[in-house]
Amino acid sequence: MSAGTDIFTTLGLTKIRDAAGTASQVKIKYIALGDGQGAAYAPTANQTTLRRERLRTEIERHYPVGTNAWHVKASFPPETAEITVREMGFL
Repeated sequence: MSAGTDIFTTLGLTKIRDAAGTASQVKIKYIALGDGQGAAYAPTANQTTLRRERLRTEIERHYPVGTNAWHVKASFPPETAEITVREMGFL
């Protein structure tokens, strides 16, 4: 399994920038998983969606584990279809 690539989208960075120094918060509520339409690809900062989202669920809880890392818990029900995850987004 490869380590993957972290990509901050242009829209995501704009929301973070707009919230910086204000009382606003950037709320990340969901995690989405996709199969990349069956092939690995290089994501871009201009993407606003996953190439092919297959699963989405609400984040149950999260907490920081460093200055730039979070532990996130999200569960999918046992009957969730099995997919090969090639892309993931936090929404």
